Amino acid sequence: MKNYLLISKKTVLLCATVLSLATNSVNAQVFISEDFNSVTNPGLPPGWTSSPAAQWVTGAPNTVTPNALNLLWHSLNDAEHMKAVGIDGIQAAADEAILSSPLISLPSSAGNAQLNFDVAYFYYVSNNTPPEIESLDLVISTDGGSSWSSINLIGPVNSSNFWETRSVPMGSYAGQSNLKIGFRYKNQGAALVGAVLDNIKLVNGTDGTVITAFAGDHPDPSTGIGYQLSGSNATLTGSVKNTGALPITSYYIKYKAGNGPVQSSPLISTPLASMSTANFPAGLTVAIPANVSYPIKAWIEATNDVDHSNDTAATVTVGVPLIPVKRPVFEEGTGTWCGWCPRGAVFMDHFATTHPNGVAAQIAVHNNDPMTVSAYDSYMTNYVSGYPNIVIDRTIVKDPSAIDTTFIRAQNNFGFADFTIGTPIINGNTVSIPVTIIPVVTISNPKLALVVTESNVTGSGSNWPQNNYYSGGGSGLMGGWESEAGHVDDVYFHFVARSITPDPDGESAGLPSTLVAGITYNATLTATLNSSWKPNDLQYTALLINGNNTSIMNSAFTSLPVFLPGLTASVTGIESNIEQVALYPNPASDKSYLAVKLKDAGKAVLTVSDITGKKVFSTTQQTHTGNNIVEIETSQLTAGYYLVNFATEKANAVMKMQIVK
Repeated sequence: MKNYLLISKKTVLLCATVLSLATNSVNAQVFISEDFNSVTNPGLPPGWTSSPAAQWVTGAPNTVTPNALNLLWHSLNDAEHMKAVGIDGIQAAADEAILSSPLISLPSSAGNAQLNFDVAYFYYVSNNTPPEIESLDLVISTDGGSSWSSINLIGPVNSSNFWETRSVPMGSYAGQSNLKIGFRYKNQGAALVGAVLDNIKLVNGTDGTVITAFAGDHPDPSTGIGYQLSGSNATLTGSVKNTGALPITSYYIKYKAGNGPVQSSPLISTPLASMSTANFPAGLTVAIPANVSYPIKAWIEATNDVDHSNDTAATVTVGVPLIPVKRPVFEEGTGTWCGWCPRGAVFMDHFATTHPNGVAAQIAVHNNDPMTVSAYDSYMTNYVSGYPNIVIDRTIVKDPSAIDTTFIRAQNNFGFADFTIGTPIINGNTVSIPVTIIPVVTISNPKLALVVTESNVTGSGSNWPQNNYYSGGGSGLMGGWESEAGHVDDVYFHFVARSITPDPDGESAGLPSTLVAGITYNATLTATLNSSWKPNDLQYTALLINGNNTSIMNSAFTSLPVFLPGLTASVTGIESNIEQVALYPNPASDKSYLAVKLKDAGKAVLTVSDITGKKVFSTTQQTHTGNNIVEIETSQLTAGYYLVNFATEKANAVMKMQIVK
């Protein structure tokens, strides 16, 4: 059993727009600017090399380190890091590999040169003797790459999204004409984690960058487009960063919508230090007078800005005649085998009882228990890596305890259409339900799906009792579950997904490929009912799905059945020090890694059991505040499913692990 030591670093916001350049000169003050976006994977940009060859490769961040850095609770891919360069510490064949830049000539006037780069890197230390330690160094060559010297040991990140921006002064190399910078990764010959780099830039002087810009009160999280009621003003928000070495003493934020006039903030005289970030000032608005799409640009104007290629960020705001009611969809991953899944039941039930007016669709997708719908369960693995979790509109994933705060944001997202459901018509074992769609904007490639859920579901026999790790109260209050046994019989399960028709992705259901705004469209959805389902406990939910990116645009549903009395009545006093948890790779063969982000340091017990609950092994770990990663040796385990339980003094997390041979 090995332990990763992850050292905390202050989170730094990311630099957004960087022009891809293979070698010198955006202008005389920008010597390298590379975002790797124009490269054909897995090759490197012109002038960049990997020694040994093919160790550093380009691609989507989650593909260049597929075995380690792609933690399942969060993707390394995001809007600023769609493509990057990286090395996989598990697959790396060499003990040392250097990523080298093109040749650089720094003039003697480049005394304020600074190297900036985004990095995702964690730093592994085993408990073995001698220890297996990986390292990432910034190295420099003054002889064109013949020899290298370390100038900066790159520490691990502790950012909530696993990326951080680093900055290293390079002015001491001014006047050198045969320079190369490099990134040297070492893994001591062991199978370790790896590193990913992006947005590498060497610049001299002051460099103002607009990181983000957004306008619109009703966003679409799946695309980043904002929607705004026509005739009103959209608030422009965003942030700027000084990515140069010298401070920006004052600056303006300028912006415009479409071909409209350039607007400006007042002069902002608060200095912006090197690598510091500031939000746009309050009060910047964009008029949205008509029902059209408005491309919006925002840029920074600062004296002596040496690179204008990164001054501007673009966004889109769409004017709409009305804002349709948005009903978010919460799809919960759960299972009776999961001892922490009572937390999901508590918060799902709590939300339903505190929001009795049907403001959101709630669906419990069961895994590996008698209530499992195989196709739905398999589809949910695209989003859910641990249990319990809730997937909101197939866009973001949260712990069930965040359902209330998530709903506050999600209900303001754009709903795309006035979407209504009619009265179910049952004929034998078939239910037919009419739906009506009146788009507010044109919708391309719409899909529909019908989910049948049942509440007050109970049963007996194999796999029906709910595992309960809150038993005894050692993990805090959990809506009454702390007073129950470790295995609870006769539980009433709610929102249980019984079917999804035709499949989780949906189908056109006779709709045209394009829905025109303002036109009324009708469709009929059908599902097959099982005679064992209780009709009075069924709820029907229609999903309007974006066929282009699988996000759920809106939902409509019949009334929720009345819950029978049972557990999960209260959420008072519930707390946890576990913020995030993931298990990777999964399935595994020789080894897997459990990654846990904790609020507090302390001791934790990691236990691996087979699916019947028989303990395979257990170990106690000293944990740290922030990210903790524990290596689990699995080479001696037989093929099948296992439960990995990580228990701190305040909380527990359980993951299901599959071993393949």
